[in-house]
Amino acid sequence: MPPTARPHGHARPPHSASPCRLRREMPPVIIVVMGVAGAGKTTVGSALARALGWPFVDGDDVHPPANLEKMRRGEPLDDDDRTPWLEALGRLMAGMDGKGENAVFACSALREGYRAKLTESSPRTLWVYLRAEPAAIRARLAARRDHFAAESLIDSQFATLEEPRYGLALDAAQPVEAIVAQVLTELRSLDTQSVGHKNVGARRPTG
Repeated sequence: MPPTARPHGHARPPHSASPCRLRREMPPVIIVVMGVAGAGKTTVGSALARALGWPFVDGDDVHPPANLEKMRRGEPLDDDDRTPWLEALGRLMAGMDGKGENAVFACSALREGYRAKLTESSPRTLWVYLRAEPAAIRARLAARRDHFAAESLIDSQFATLEEPRYGLALDAAQPVEAIVAQVLTELRSLDTQSVGHKNVGARRPTG
C-alpha cells in the first residue's frame, strides 16, 4: 500500500522547524517511531511528518484485518501474526529507500529481531523510541475508545518489549511538540556517514 499521511492529534510543529531547509541539508533517512501500544506513536509520527513535510506511514494501517480483530479481543499477536505485517512494512521501506525518499513510520517494533528485519529493508533508519511506564499506558488506553488495542494487551506488550540501545529514547509523557523538537535537533546533527549506518543517532536523551 502507498504511504499515507493520516491526520491524528492536534500538535503543531515547532515554529523553528524549516521543512525545506532540513530536506536540502540532510541526506535521505527513514524515521521509525516505536514503542508499546498507547505510547503515542501515531500522534508523534504524524506531527513529526507534518513538521518535516514528509510522508507518514502508520504501521497499524498495514496490519491485516485478522491481526486487528485479534488485538481487539485482547489476544496478543505472535510471531506468525507479525511476520507478514513486518514483511509488508519492509517492502514499503525498501521501496522508499530505493528511491532515496524520506519518510516517517510509526511501528511498534518491540523486539530487536523485528527491528533488524526492518533495518535490512532500509538501512537509513533513525529509531525514535517512546519510553513509557505501564501505569501511564493503562491510563491512556482506558481514556481512549478509538484504539484497537485492548487494555489486557498491556502486560504482553511490555513482556515482549526489548528496548533499543541506539537511536533516540524519549519520554512519551512529554508534550508532542517537545518530542518533535528533540527529533528535529537530532536530524540536524546527522551527517552523510552516520545516515549510512544501520541505526543512526547514537545519543539517548532521557527527555
